[in-house]
Amino acid sequence: MLSFRAITRRDNQTTRGEENMKMDSQIRTIRLGMASLNTTVGAFTSNTEMAIQSAHEMEKRHCHVGLFPEQTIAGYPSEDLVQWHGYVDKQWEELLRFAQTTSQYRAMYVIGLMILRRGQPYNVAAMVHGGRILGLTPKRHLPTYGIFHEGRNVSPGWSGFHDQIKGIPFGDIIYDTSMGRVAVNICEDIWSDEITGEQARNGAELILNGSSSPFRTGVLDTRREMLRTRSSDNECTIAYCNQFGGQGALVYDGGGFVIQNGSPIFEAHRWTDSVQTCVINLDHTSRRRAENTTWRRESAEYEQSSHMRPIFVQAPSMWSEFVPELERPVASFMPDPVFIADPRIIYFDDLMHAMTIGLADYVKKTGTFKRVVIGLSGGKDSALAAIVAALAADQLKIGRADFVRAFSMPTKFNSDGTKDAARSLAEGLGISFEEIPIGNLVELEVATVKAMRGGEDSLRRNTGHNVQARIRGQLLWNVSNELDALFLQTSNETEKAVGYSTIGGDGEGGLAIIANLPKTVIIALLHHLSKGGDHRGQKTYPGLADLMTLTSSAELEEGQSDEADLMPFEVLDDCLKLFAGEKLLPVAMYQALRTKYKQPELKAWIKRFCLLFVRNIWKWAQAPESLHLGSLDLDRERAFHLPTVQSIEWLQLEELDSVQD
Repeated sequence: MLSFRAITRRDNQTTRGEENMKMDSQIRTIRLGMASLNTTVGAFTSNTEMAIQSAHEMEKRHCHVGLFPEQTIAGYPSEDLVQWHGYVDKQWEELLRFAQTTSQYRAMYVIGLMILRRGQPYNVAAMVHGGRILGLTPKRHLPTYGIFHEGRNVSPGWSGFHDQIKGIPFGDIIYDTSMGRVAVNICEDIWSDEITGEQARNGAELILNGSSSPFRTGVLDTRREMLRTRSSDNECTIAYCNQFGGQGALVYDGGGFVIQNGSPIFEAHRWTDSVQTCVINLDHTSRRRAENTTWRRESAEYEQSSHMRPIFVQAPSMWSEFVPELERPVASFMPDPVFIADPRIIYFDDLMHAMTIGLADYVKKTGTFKRVVIGLSGGKDSALAAIVAALAADQLKIGRADFVRAFSMPTKFNSDGTKDAARSLAEGLGISFEEIPIGNLVELEVATVKAMRGGEDSLRRNTGHNVQARIRGQLLWNVSNELDALFLQTSNETEKAVGYSTIGGDGEGGLAIIANLPKTVIIALLHHLSKGGDHRGQKTYPGLADLMTLTSSAELEEGQSDEADLMPFEVLDDCLKLFAGEKLLPVAMYQALRTKYKQPELKAWIKRFCLLFVRNIWKWAQAPESLHLGSLDLDRERAFHLPTVQSIEWLQLEELDSVQD
């Protein structure tokens, strides 16, 4: 069993491992393994077992380094569970089991967990080799914005942080190995150039980052660009491994990158939990550092500064002969051929992956539900939800008809076109479908409400609409109880933003899988699917093309149109993006939209949107948990904290009237 020696010093003198490298004439090629595991919060034993199996696979592939996502042992995010010390303490036992089980393997492994120091929880990455824990690096930047609340639960590390936990170095660590200097950081840390810069200027050539970065549209390109910038600015090689799978409202797309001195050399497949490997020539990084005069000057200035230095830990020898000769990187002047896909196709495919995996893992990991129920109206929103549910059944390897129970509940206002579209789509998907008219229940409810109100006049228009929606919601809740099913809400983000979905009706459900998709995106995505754009191989959806020709309507009265009730969807979604996304006030919204929309109603539309949004926060604050899909989520608990009680004075609506057209 190997031992380690913690070396604490304030200079960058040559280590014994570096001296050995100078004597070695071989190229410093190493094989890196990355495992984007689909962990579950609190499933310490099974999470660790998955990591052990992945380490075994890495050993078979002759890996020198194995990189796992952030919080592999605990699952992520633990949130307030860290307040139970027993929850944290158990993770240490699993870390020891991982170390013991992998003790005969040659690789160094970076694996994440939560530990306690002086009673405070820390999010750490452990370096494990030969049955020993070589060091523990705490996360320094704890995101507390958007969907993240880490600052509430976890204590941060800092530059030059030196301590020990159970005799093991804990803090700001650099590992001296025969392959070169290696540093570790965690998720958000790599987004800060400060941490990467310090590690690189303390000699780290290879920086290993384990992440649990949730999917949201556009994040992949942002990650690529950020990692290339960090790697280029600091003349280092960065390996980034991300978590995969659904965890409540969050969905992780997995994948990973290896960026060497600003150049991408490997990109792991996303939406899978497989082990993926690549070969890295670290001599390229050292050569680039020697050539870069700016790098050399900044490094010299850093060495002469008063910056706190990290702990230097001597790690075991690992030599490049582990990598078969033919698998070393091959030099070429020509870049590798790359297939460039239409960005919209990638966008749509990512959304379908995220919703499918989010739903499937929600059902699987909660262990509460055997199937899902859905109200299938023949409209676009419920059609997309039904497609996602059918694909989730495939993901879970459950028969579609058993997993998805769809119900059409028409009244006299529902057209033959929408009823036929719902039935045709259900048959094409192979899901269970029943049509159960509710006209008699609506009449009884209307009569009862009239009696309670104490009059014989007709109900208000909204009340008459809501009666129908709420009867459907109540029936779906009841049948979900009978079938041990998860009730899927089918309302979209556009309706949610302006309170157009009904509390107790289409605003009801146990999980909202499309509630963070604007209506315009749903329409575009369904057009894509109707033309054979399904990422899972199903090329056609019978009935979907016909459904797309129908006017968007809740069909709660004769001739109703959703856009007539509100405004054109495109205008509405543009208002949502500018007001909630860009935080613009009405006057600025008008100035941004006036060249796009020439209609005289534009000012009225903007006013209407802003008033509806602010006055209906109380409604969407009660909405069910919603899958996180974009940068703007109307999720008061996790993503968008707005007061339900507020004045409209701050909107400055009166200023909009004085703006010249």
